[in-house]
Amino acid sequence: GVSRVYATYRSAADAPAASERLIPIPLDVRDPQSIAALAASVTNLDLLFNNAGIATGCQFDSEHSIEIAIAEMATHYFGPLQLTCALLPRLKQSSSAA
Repeated sequence: GVSRVYATYRSAADAPAASERLIPIPLDVRDPQSIAALAASVTNLDLLFNNAGIATGCQFDSEHSIEIAIAEMATHYFGPLQLTCALLPRLKQSSSAA
């Protein structure tokens, strides 16, 4: 079984309730300082599940389509990539990493 789950959230209103096994940690995958703070607080890690996402429904002809596309790429690709890179040392240390 799982001994500990780190559950991240972007805003305090979305924070899950803490328990003995569930540790809520704030995280904005678009913010390198937020990623660094998370990486510093995680001691053991066997599995990383990236679930960050935004849905804008923006049309390509929108006045702000480029800015929205940049935000989407930061959230869906670059942020999870940075998070994975930051936590990779913890995964490599694990004897049961998936």
